[in-house]
Amino acid sequence: MNRIESAPTKIILITNYTCNLNCIYCDVKSLHKKYMTVDELKSMVYDLNKLGIKQIEIIGGEPFFNPNLIPLLSHCKKLHIETIVHSNSHIVTNFSENSLKYIDTFITCINGTSDIHDLIRGIKGNYERTLKTIELMVQLGITVVVDMILSRINFEFNYIDHVVSLSEKLNFKINFQKVFEHNLVSCKNNVSIKKLSINEKQRKECFEYILTNVKPNLLFNSFEYFQDMICSGASRFENCYMGKFSCVIDPLGNISKCYKYLRKKENPNGLIMGWNNAIKKIPDSESCYSCEYSSHIEDNYFYMKN
Repeated sequence: MNRIESAPTKIILITNYTCNLNCIYCDVKSLHKKYMTVDELKSMVYDLNKLGIKQIEIIGGEPFFNPNLIPLLSHCKKLHIETIVHSNSHIVTNFSENSLKYIDTFITCINGTSDIHDLIRGIKGNYERTLKTIELMVQLGITVVVDMILSRINFEFNYIDHVVSLSEKLNFKINFQKVFEHNLVSCKNNVSIKKLSINEKQRKECFEYILTNVKPNLLFNSFEYFQDMICSGASRFENCYMGKFSCVIDPLGNISKCYKYLRKKENPNGLIMGWNNAIKKIPDSESCYSCEYSSHIEDNYFYMKN
């Protein structure tokens, strides 16, 4: 049996696993380097748009290392599909402003002050490049969201305050996400995620501080998300909407209902089966009563309210 009763309205596309950073909590670039051709991507978007896709969220690796990114974004805009692009910001300013205007929402990451941020990202100078990229995106009229990945290295209030001050100055919203082991980043480097993860006391203090001291208009996260993070560190949905109203497509065209089920052998492949058939055959996986992915959590709350 399939979980899908109707086609999703949003796809999360992993364009490629290539990345130039060495984030201490991520080793996604250790995965394969293959990805779909520009014609395959355009055909995918065209077919899924006919099924009702209205939004595409593009992640990596680093999407700007995929030479097909800009043609893909241009094709999406011709079909009136909303585009969201995640990036580490390191090479974005190498691209023309005209090509960047295909982006509706730009999501990047700042993990604290310049020294702490660059330490966590594993490369010097990324902090400054990220600020310049944010300034450019805002200048172009593109909505900007900044992830702050909270770990034992940067969960202190002064680092949070620093990112909040940047939010007020540069005009972006903040998505607070605690670090945890998951299938998307496939962390296999020499740093244990358990050692990086904040403990229960730190998590509660951290998220209570944010909820109490940060202006709501600066937050990307919902009030429900903060409640979940404070109470248990995860969200629980008896009826998860992931796989029904949205799905994840990897660089080879395999489709899963969410990040948790990436690289499962039973995942259908749109390039092989055709996108219409593949979407309908997303496996009806067991119910998931504990989710730590902020993006999936917020999508679920959005679908519940709407």
